[in-house]
Amino acid sequence: MTENADTVHGRLLESVHIAGYTWKRACDELDWMLDDNRWQQVGSGYTDINDFLGTIDLSEFRIAVDQRKGLSRKLKELEATNVATAMALGVDEGTIRNDTRAEHSESTTAETPVQADIPTAISEVSEQAWFQQDLDHADLAKANEKQAHRAQRDRQIANRRSELEAKAKAEIAAADDLPYEVVVADIEVWRPAGVQAIITDPPYITENAVELHRELADFAVDVLPEGGALVVMTWQPILPDVLDVMTIPGLVYRWAVCWKFGTSARTPERKPRVFDGWKPVLVFHKGSVPDDVTYLYDVIESPDASKEHHEWGQSPEGFQQLVRAFTQPGDIVCDPFVGGGTTAIAALAESRRFIGADIDQAAVAKTVGRLSL
Repeated sequence: MTENADTVHGRLLESVHIAGYTWKRACDELDWMLDDNRWQQVGSGYTDINDFLGTIDLSEFRIAVDQRKGLSRKLKELEATNVATAMALGVDEGTIRNDTRAEHSESTTAETPVQADIPTAISEVSEQAWFQQDLDHADLAKANEKQAHRAQRDRQIANRRSELEAKAKAEIAAADDLPYEVVVADIEVWRPAGVQAIITDPPYITENAVELHRELADFAVDVLPEGGALVVMTWQPILPDVLDVMTIPGLVYRWAVCWKFGTSARTPERKPRVFDGWKPVLVFHKGSVPDDVTYLYDVIESPDASKEHHEWGQSPEGFQQLVRAFTQPGDIVCDPFVGGGTTAIAALAESRRFIGADIDQAAVAKTVGRLSL
C-alpha cells in the first residue's frame, strides 16, 4: 500500500498517545514526514514547520540520543525554531542547540578529536543537567511562553483528531443523500438561516457588478456566524471598487487567493494589455478572523472552467478545494449567486450541506436537476 502524509501523520499521533508504541516507531514516522517535505501535505496543508511540530509531543518517551540528534539537524535544515523542536522532542532548548552544533563538531574531528570521542553516557548526563537547570531557573515569562506553546500544541492535536474523525464520518455520510435547498430569490432580501460559510462566484462582467458585491457584503454580515468565512471570486478590472464596497463594519478582509486557470488559452484584456491567467478569490470573515483558523494555501490550481451548465461556470474541482479550506463535513455552505450550481456540486461532493439562490429561475431549475442526478 502506498504511504500518504495523512496516514503516516495519524500513525505518528498514535505512536505518541497510545500505549504500546515505541519511541523508535514514533521517530521513524516523524523522520518519514520530514523527508521530501511530506509534513506540508498533512490535512489542509502546513507551510510553517513550527506549526506542524506543534502537533507533536514526544516528551513521554525515553530519548535515543543519536536518533534525536538526527531529527534535530533535519528540522534545523527545515528552519524549525529551537523552541518548536524542543517542545516536539520533549527536551530543553539547550539540548537542541547542542544537537544542531554537533554537525560542525563532527566536521572538525581531525582538528579536535577529543570532542568527537565524548561518551554517549556523558552526553545524556549533560542533557539532563541542562534540562534540570532550565526547570530550576526559568523565570515567569519563559514559563508562560512554554505553557502557551503547549496549549497551542494541545489545540492542534485536538483539531487533528477531530479532522481524522470527520474524514471517517464523511466517508460514511457520502453514501447517503445530503440535504440541500435551492430557491429563486434576490440577495437583497433573501436571508437564510444556519449558514456556516458563503462560497460564491457572482456576476462580475455586468454593469451592476460592483453593486452586487456591496449587497453580498451586507448579506454576509446578516447571515454568517461570528468568524464565518465569505469567499468570493471576482475580477481584476473591478477589484479596487470591490474591495472598497465590501470593506464594511462587521466584515474583515483576510486574504486574496490566486485562482490559477488550467491549460486553456489565456484571455486577453485589451485595455490594460494583459493576458488574464488567474482570478482573485477574496476571503473575508465576519467580525474577526478566528485565532484557531486553519492555515490557508493561497493558490488554487484549477482545471479548465466548465461552461456546460452556465456561461460563467467554473470547475467543480477548484471549488471543492475552497469548500475543504473553509468548512468542515456537515457544515451548511451558501451561494446566493448559484448560477449553474458549481458550488452546490462541490459542497455535496465534500459531504457538506448546501443552500443557494438565484434570481434566474432557469439557473435554479438547472442546478436542482444536477443535484437530483
